Amino acid sequence: MLSERRVIHMTRMEMDRQRDEREIAPYLNISRRDYLSSRNLIGFIAGTIFYGVIAAVVLGVVVWMFAEQIDRTIAMTGLLITAIGYIIFIFFYRSWYYRRCSDEYRDAKKKINKMKQDWDKLAEIYSDEMDATRPTVDLDLLFPEGSLGENE
Repeated sequence: MLSERRVIHMTRMEMDRQRDEREIAPYLNISRRDYLSSRNLIGFIAGTIFYGVIAAVVLGVVVWMFAEQIDRTIAMTGLLITAIGYIIFIFFYRSWYYRRCSDEYRDAKKKINKMKQDWDKLAEIYSDEMDATRPTVDLDLLFPEGSLGENE
């Protein structure tokens, strides 16, 4: 027999699973440390590429505009400023990216824990249904008073 409570709960669980499945899939079988380490490396590579493209465009424009006025000292100063800018940029970018990935991991784990709680609640609903449908036996009907030798 179908329980309305069980059907409603299972329907809600399936809707949540379909909505969150892609979002939480990368977080199911990985520890926080491993996930953040891999994302930290990806953030470093992405930040380096991003800064390299921006720096190349800026330096290209500066060289194109001031080609006649650039000497060795100005070129070395520009490269030094670019290197210092990279160090500062990558420090802040990786800090921001690490916090963002940490928040994503925490949110995904909350959703996973909610799904586990839903499964526990479903098990409880099944247990309640089993208890409600379990036949009970009235021992007084089976063994009337005195038939067990109590009054002898």
